[in-house]
Amino acid sequence: MVRPLPVELQNSIKSLLLQNTPFSIIRKRYPSVSLSTLIRYKKFLSSATLPAGGRPSFVSVSTQQYIARMLRNGRQDGPKAVQEYLRSIEIDMSLSGVRKLLKRMGFKPRRKIKTNFISKKNKPLRLVFHAPFTNLYPNL
Repeated sequence: MVRPLPVELQNSIKSLLLQNTPFSIIRKRYPSVSLSTLIRYKKFLSSATLPAGGRPSFVSVSTQQYIARMLRNGRQDGPKAVQEYLRSIEIDMSLSGVRKLLKRMGFKPRRKIKTNFISKKNKPLRLVFHAPFTNLYPNL
């Protein structure tokens, strides 16, 4: 069974963590405290900031915001244009990767909606208008 740290030591570590003191400095002050203990303490302090976990993004947040602004303004019209822009700033990304990035940013792909060329209301009028000309174009 692991012995708990003394309350005084816990409080001093918490105050240092709240001041965003680096782990290396805290470990120099208190060599008996392990790094995992410091990380666990920092995790449970709500006001302390933890480094973001996971794989770092290819595209920075500011670049993502710029791309979103360009798409909204109409200067870029889709994933292909975004891919070309990223290539110009030396970020080589596949088209599928750019699509996933845009989807994660909240841009949905535009799908072509099939519409009838003639509405149901106008179709009889169109046929009446077209009737005199049917003999002019027999192959149609």
